Amino acid sequence: MEILKRLGDAWMYVVDHKDVALALAAIVMSGTSLGWQAITWRRSGVVVKVSVTQAVAAFPTGAEVLTTVTATNAGRASTTVTGWGLRLPGGTSVVMPNPLPISHPLPRRLDGHDEGSWYIKTEDLRRHCAEHGTTEHEARGFVRLGNGKTVLASKRGIGTAKEKQPAG
Repeated sequence: MEILKRLGDAWMYVVDHKDVALALAAIVMSGTSLGWQAITWRRSGVVVKVSVTQAVAAFPTGAEVLTTVTATNAGRASTTVTGWGLRLPGGTSVVMPNPLPISHPLPRRLDGHDEGSWYIKTEDLRRHCAEHGTTEHEARGFVRLGNGKTVLASKRGIGTAKEKQPAG
């Protein structure tokens, strides 16, 4: 509470420390609320993350090592994946117009907290990379969304044991 007091010829305000503490607490609570609203608003849209890993699939003809590109929608809104592939240095992309049968069909609708995976034989990927003068360790997975955006994997490489070893 402010109290106006006369000090000689001048007037001055005297402020209670409890009022200051209450005002500071209100500012902190307002800032926290605003931050939380920003986070939930960001998560209410489409939040697609792309990862690339290795898988071993058992086919009737034998086991195959596969490279998997997975798109995960961590947001609440839905989106559609219309294409996928691996981008090589220099802008060349490896795309599979006829992916392996275990891949999700395209277009693939990703609802909130849903994922889709697409597969390519790692041997075929290595051959394609060699034809373009690079290795699979330089490839970066990507998906194309229905809104025209392309989402890249956060890391280069295809998730092999060689890539996971610490530099030494």
